[in-house]
Amino acid sequence: MSVTIIGAGLAGTVAAARLAALGQTVRVIHDRPGVTPMHGGGWLLGLETLARAGVPTGRMDEALALVTQGLADLGLQDGPFDLRDADGVLREVDVAPASHAAAARLPAGSAAVDLLGLGHPFAEMCSGFKVLAVEWPTWPGAFGRSYAAAAAQVEADASHLSALTAALQQALATAPAPGLLLPPVLGLAGVEARRLALEAALGVPVAEALGTIPSTPGLRLWQALAAWRARLAPAVVEVQGRVTAVDLAARTLTIGDAKQPFDALILATGGPIPGGLTSDGAVTEPLLGLRIQPEIACDWQRSVRPDRPYDADLFRAGVPVDAAFRPSRYDGAPVDPRLFAVGDLVAGADAVADRCGSGLAILSGFLAAEAAAAALEAP
Repeated sequence: MSVTIIGAGLAGTVAAARLAALGQTVRVIHDRPGVTPMHGGGWLLGLETLARAGVPTGRMDEALALVTQGLADLGLQDGPFDLRDADGVLREVDVAPASHAAAARLPAGSAAVDLLGLGHPFAEMCSGFKVLAVEWPTWPGAFGRSYAAAAAQVEADASHLSALTAALQQALATAPAPGLLLPPVLGLAGVEARRLALEAALGVPVAEALGTIPSTPGLRLWQALAAWRARLAPAVVEVQGRVTAVDLAARTLTIGDAKQPFDALILATGGPIPGGLTSDGAVTEPLLGLRIQPEIACDWQRSVRPDRPYDADLFRAGVPVDAAFRPSRYDGAPVDPRLFAVGDLVAGADAVADRCGSGLAILSGFLAAEAAAAALEAP
């Protein structure tokens, strides 16, 4: 017997890793990245919000230990930290990858770096920092490209990091600074090694700002999650495809034209942005027609008005679940003893406004995995 997970974001991957640790075999089905590439690199756990929602937050340390080990390449560090993002906004985060967390240790008088070749006035937006202007990068057509595109260039060609190092050395020779804050451009994997190498070459502390859309840290996270799942093989098997239907009675799901069996199912399909919730007048869960709470008719036009950038009810809506993260009926009974919902699909919290997106994904994936394993072992 095995567990099938639909969705390969943070919640789905944590669930897969926990199930593998419990000796279960797992199949992860995913179609596209969802919101993971939008992740800014600063992890918000929202423990107080989750506790009010009835989530047992006392196990967060155990769940975070699993995540920290699984995503070792990111070098996740406990905060809280006050960190700048690529738009110069100061954000308080609970956990951050090492290259971003290093910004909390930059000395007073440090400089933010404007990479003039990209055409983004990053340093001018970072209040409290000196401005250090650097002529970089040098590849054709670089002007106006995103920091994520620059990070991909650094990943693909080491000469770009060498050119950045030389440009920063030259800039520091004429305008010394005790530390540097870079936009997030130091590649997509092995970032901390590059940061430490740059720090050693320059002789001053170096850190990266958090990301904004399109997000370099989000792309790093997506790659790191994929690498984590790959290391869990053969216990975890990935299937690329889009699930179009689920039959609970027959314990089958449909990918393309093929029906495939499952023993237990975890929905990690996300909220309204990746399509875990959809709307044709009313917000619905598209695969099983699960109950949505609160029941709302979404007015998309109202949701994008300048004075209301998103509809709070829409982003708080989701599938109501019990303590085991099983979707519940109106009477509170589970829809099915082997069906679970995790992450942004769960009702009751707006992952952004309530500052609990990462915490909800980690805890719900971790706890639902344990509940799914127990359900498979039940007579």
